Amino acid sequence: RRSPTQNLLQLLLAFAGQDMAVVAVLAVLAQLPPQVPTQPKTHHWLTPAVGQSGGVCRATGTAKEHGDIIEIKEWGRGDPLGTEETCATKCGRSSRCKGYEFYSVPKSFSRCELHAKTPTHIALREGATCKVKGAPMPGFVPLPPLADLGPCLKANLREAHLPGDPEFRAANKCRNRRGDISNPDPVAVARVHSVSEVEAAVQCVVAAGIDA
Repeated sequence: RRSPTQNLLQLLLAFAGQDMAVVAVLAVLAQLPPQVPTQPKTHHWLTPAVGQSGGVCRATGTAKEHGDIIEIKEWGRGDPLGTEETCATKCGRSSRCKGYEFYSVPKSFSRCELHAKTPTHIALREGATCKVKGAPMPGFVPLPPLADLGPCLKANLREAHLPGDPEFRAANKCRNRRGDISNPDPVAVARVHSVSEVEAAVQCVVAAGIDA
């Protein structure tokens, strides 16, 4: 008897024909759970050193003091995930994240930035909040580090390429063109050849704590 996951993947395969790249994208979007925090507060969150948090994050020693942004997530009007709690949880689960900026325009959109360099001060802006990661909360268990994604993909897929691999540059067909993202390359490039490989890739991505 097939599981619901297998049934879903077979249905996606029927719609996409033999284009396994399309199947992989659809499967990831369908399988990854919504970003509802399972640990509402992972860390103590502090104000930048200057002592104010009501504004956008700034970091001394970075380009235009805008910090080292490693991820930006935006939510549209009415999206229940577009909250500061979700943003804080995303930062808390990332070993690279040292602080977050959350910006919200009522009845329009909300935006979360994760910063790899600890914010040192703010630039005042209405609707924005900047927080610095402090000590973890008692009982917080971090997700496996991103470094675990590579071994997982390579152990379960015939073709998986990571930054630094000789084949990565040739295999990489996508690039984030936003100028405020410090690393525009994907964390991995994988080519799947079967439904079981799609399932394995999804499981690796979820285990590494990576958002779709």
